[in-house]
Amino acid sequence: SPGAFTAGDRAADADGLSPSKMADDVVRAGAAVADGVVDARGCQALRAFLDACPPPEPLPRCLTASYWADAAACLSQPASVVEALVGRLLRRPDVAACVGEVAGAEWWWQDVSEDDPPKVYHVDWNLRLDEDGSSCRRHPAWASVLYLTAAGGPTAVFGTREAVAVMPRPGRYLVFPGDRLHGVLRPVGHGPETFERVTLLVNWWRERPPGLSQPPAACTACSAISDLASGEDCHTKQLADPSVSSLSFAWSAHADEWEAQRLPG
Repeated sequence: SPGAFTAGDRAADADGLSPSKMADDVVRAGAAVADGVVDARGCQALRAFLDACPPPEPLPRCLTASYWADAAACLSQPASVVEALVGRLLRRPDVAACVGEVAGAEWWWQDVSEDDPPKVYHVDWNLRLDEDGSSCRRHPAWASVLYLTAAGGPTAVFGTREAVAVMPRPGRYLVFPGDRLHGVLRPVGHGPETFERVTLLVNWWRERPPGLSQPPAACTACSAISDLASGEDCHTKQLADPSVSSLSFAWSAHADEWEAQRLPG
């Protein structure tokens, strides 16, 4: 799919990176990508909402901080543009088929400038401390990223022997299994000296995990909520698997570059 590429790719054009070679006996990273999930107006409405939204705070004994969007409420009566987006995604047959039956979505956002380090490699968890001092951790069923700007480096998702990465583009949507290691690589090629990389992170859960904050009150125009909820303006490509081919070099040959969160060159 456009903008989706595999480990070892080089910058090719404004749309993303050209295909390169991958290892023969790979385990697929399981990522899928679709463009145009939200149009320019929808991206602007989401950014305006996030700019005005207070950041989520962890609740007692919880080590993660994010908001919750109930699936049924998002489909029937969304209270914000984020809930309208969640409802729109659940109405898409390709997304619904991918994530399956879910109770709702955990959501938060990242707003990163050129002075900020890229998000480190990590796995998404819901972390909670029990009264006896033990911890309980669970993965979401699926993790996903909606890109609201075209700036910054690609998101990299790792399988057992395969990496798939996706360049930012407004309205582009990336979804992958919730137990995958992932992170953000440094910008590829010669980009602008200053930039703002804004992403909305949406994790899909079969059951609501503990410790998520109640969503903030709506602070965007009803027309923006209605536009995102209807999806009538959304002419998109379907979710697609990034193409894979074989690598001619071992992963260990580029360990330093991967550790520095740079795409091997």
